[in-house]
Amino acid sequence: MDAKKADRLLDRINALHKSLAPEADNEISAIEKDLMLSYLRQLYEVYHNADLETPGSIAPAPAKPKPAPVMPPPAPAPPPPPKVEAKPAPVVAPPPIVKESPVSAPPPPPAPAPPPPVKKPETQMSKKVAALFSTPKAKELSERLSQQPIKDLTRALTINNRVQFANMLFGGNSDLMNSVLKRLDVIGSFNAAKPILAELAQDHDWTEEEKAPIARDFIKLVNRRYV
Repeated sequence: MDAKKADRLLDRINALHKSLAPEADNEISAIEKDLMLSYLRQLYEVYHNADLETPGSIAPAPAKPKPAPVMPPPAPAPPPPPKVEAKPAPVVAPPPIVKESPVSAPPPPPAPAPPPPVKKPETQMSKKVAALFSTPKAKELSERLSQQPIKDLTRALTINNRVQFANMLFGGNSDLMNSVLKRLDVIGSFNAAKPILAELAQDHDWTEEEKAPIARDFIKLVNRRYV
């Protein structure tokens, strides 16, 4: 050990300590604190080095290194999934194309036949109406001329005929008479006109004694349209 150096350091430490003693209650400055720590450190090194240089002294055993922390082994990676070979889809042959023969539509059912007309029992009135349609055979030339065919019922009427037929046969309704004439003019035949004339005869009492001759003239006029 360097005793002289140790003495010098002790002197310095004591001197510095004495200089700081009166001001012990005061805060030590940083320079004085660092200086005292420097003397103490040097004194420590002198004594520490003396222990290492003294023969027979036991050197401190070296510090054992701390063992490195043992890390757990990493978890094994999961095995890869087994490869599954995709089987090719079976090839299915398309069904054969069957050509369908054209099917003709069934013929429409025949229309039902109209029911036969119901014949009404003849009454005394119907016999009178039927008598209006009886036409005696023309003997004289004037009668034959009066039975010549005509092409238009409306134009074939004279003014007197219009007034007489409207008042006696249609209750004075000229519009009704004109409508009946237009219908009878295009009905196609005298047989088709008969039901209409018979209905008018019943509705307007053409069988009365004073109306019957005029009704026969009107029916003859319609008959000439289809002679």
